[in-house]
Amino acid sequence: MSGFPGRPARSHFGPTYRNAQPVYDPSKELGAQAINLLCWQVAGAGRTVPLAVLLIQGDGALLLQQLAFDPRGKLENVDVEKTGTGVYKVTFEAAYPNEGGVMATLTPRAALVAPQSGTGGFYGVANVAGSVITAYTYNASDAAADSKFLLQVW
Repeated sequence: MSGFPGRPARSHFGPTYRNAQPVYDPSKELGAQAINLLCWQVAGAGRTVPLAVLLIQGDGALLLQQLAFDPRGKLENVDVEKTGTGVYKVTFEAAYPNEGGVMATLTPRAALVAPQSGTGGFYGVANVAGSVITAYTYNASDAAADSKFLLQVW
């Protein structure tokens, strides 16, 4: 089984489990029904949660990095470069270690830019090209504008 940055399927968690014998004490034993439900929910969440959540300041400074494939928080920060007014280039490595330490290709498919401006009227868009995501932020007049934003990557 390979985990993040790949996406899990229910089959990655093994067969549909059956109890070898009845669950006698539910306060101390976990039955097959509960294990199957956990596998189902983890696979479903793993297929829908963002691979990365980043909070980026208007000047391009990375304020927060949360990676689904880095539960210990040990990986280096992604590279963020402000390339123009309201334009931010976010570069991920092409591959990251999975839970077994084996390098696995990161394949972002989509990204969402959510400006965090208190003045209102800001919106953002993203372009995904391989492991590089370019985020664009705009003001209410549709002009490029620097803004703190949340970037979610799938």
